Amino acid sequence: MKRIIAGILTAAVMTFSACSSASITGKPDIDRTFSAKASVAAGGEVISGQLCRTADNCWTFTLNEPYALEGLTVSFCDGKTTFSMLGYECETDFSDSAVSAIKLFAEAYESAVDNKDRFENGVLEGSNENGAFTVTLDGNGNPAIISAGGFSLKLSELSEATDTEEQSDELILLE
Repeated sequence: MKRIIAGILTAAVMTFSACSSASITGKPDIDRTFSAKASVAAGGEVISGQLCRTADNCWTFTLNEPYALEGLTVSFCDGKTTFSMLGYECETDFSDSAVSAIKLFAEAYESAVDNKDRFENGVLEGSNENGAFTVTLDGNGNPAIISAGGFSLKLSELSEATDTEEQSDELILLE
């Protein structure tokens, strides 16, 4: 009797598990602006913050953690990466051997947008000038994981990007 009950429970769990992971049919609409919480593990640290795709080939990542990097904004737009914090700004990606992580993730996602017909079950694997990449969508067709250069960027709480997210934070004093 215990084996029958265990078998029924196992079948029920497998059935519900299969239904909960919705597969994406058709062409996903990933060519849109968005804002999401993002995190990536690198060098033994977890780096997290707010990632925004504000236009084609234009991305910003404002870091919240680790504390030492809180407020750092990393932007990638039209092939250039800039870092800005406390009013200072600098550029990177000045040579072929120096490639920023945001460039890896942004170019992987933009390649996925260009090849969205090749998504199978919410996953697109491909390669570009930076190497192999994988873009994984959640059950709603939103980007969930972007993997490139040996790192994985995990996205959550995705929403449409707004004009206020595209602007930098400014301190406003009221009298």
